[in-house]
Amino acid sequence: MALIQCTECRKEISQKAYVCPHCGFVARQSFFTLMLILLLSTMFFVVLDKVIDVYLAITKHFL
Repeated sequence: MALIQCTECRKEISQKAYVCPHCGFVARQSFFTLMLILLLSTMFFVVLDKVIDVYLAITKHFL
């Protein structure tokens, strides 16, 4: 098992570690975490688009 240096605390950690056991720095993210971030960001922009559509419809109605 190879050891790498934590970019935050500079101590040696496992190459396969997701989090540094010394300082808690996230050394790498799992595939599941990356997919979750992608899903949530996509949902955010879909909801934002709908909110903007509703806002424009309301302002057009009252102007």
